[in-house]
Amino acid sequence: MSTKVEATIEDLMPAPGKAEIINGEIVHMSPTGGLPRLAGGAIFRSLDDYRRRTGRGYALPDNGRFRG
Repeated sequence: MSTKVEATIEDLMPAPGKAEIINGEIVHMSPTGGLPRLAGGAIFRSLDDYRRRTGRGYALPDNGRFRG
């Protein structure tokens, strides 16, 4: 019998850096390096250009926090 309490979104929000809730536990993630950030920036720029041209959707950079 497990007495472990699963983490909630309220537990996650004050966590420093990148973290996710996986199987009820807060798991801290390593920061990304230079090349992945360059790739993410290029993808964001392309999506934002599309959004500006078409007036459709949203483009957000990486490392944002989302509440589902």
